[in-house]
Amino acid sequence: MSEIPKHIEDKMDVLIERFDTKRMHKIMKMLDWSWYTVGVPSEEEIKKSAKERLTNSYKSYLNDDTDSDYFFSESGGIRAIYYPCKTAYEQYPDGNFELMFVAVGLDDY
Repeated sequence: MSEIPKHIEDKMDVLIERFDTKRMHKIMKMLDWSWYTVGVPSEEEIKKSAKERLTNSYKSYLNDDTDSDYFFSESGGIRAIYYPCKTAYEQYPDGNFELMFVAVGLDDY
């Protein structure tokens, strides 16, 4: 398995610091939304899980031999998506991430 480059790790860390874990914790507490092993997660547990989601989405990209437009990982309401750069002309040559808390969702497939 490939190592994650330091600049990508740094990019993930910045995103996690900007992610509103306080608000997510407050909403989860209000909804009594608990994770299997920890109950309602603390802000630190949310940050740890967010890092795992980001890491897993990027590792999916590293280990994939298809030409997928995105790679994602989600658990416990946290969804991380990695969009790799497809051309040298894109604004983000290292690709970009999305990190979100999904309380309600719907797919039609």
